[in-house]
Amino acid sequence: MSAREINVKDNALLEFQERWSQQRILKPDDVSISNFHRVNKTLGGGTYGKVELVYANQQYYAMKLICVTNAQTRATLLWNTFATN
Repeated sequence: MSAREINVKDNALLEFQERWSQQRILKPDDVSISNFHRVNKTLGGGTYGKVELVYANQQYYAMKLICVTNAQTRATLLWNTFATN
């Protein structure tokens, strides 16, 4: 994965190759971080579910989540999967 700049208002710029995927991004100016493994901002919707900004291990990620009803749990599970790879 490579870092990229993103404006959190430009949701259409977030493209994911797989249903479960993430993309490391550079810090948006208007996002503040309070702790690790916390979903901080919803970037928008998409084909497979909503896109959320996540902070973990001092890096920012955009994640596309299939399940929009239990997003926090799904985001944690998804991040744990990537963190162990």
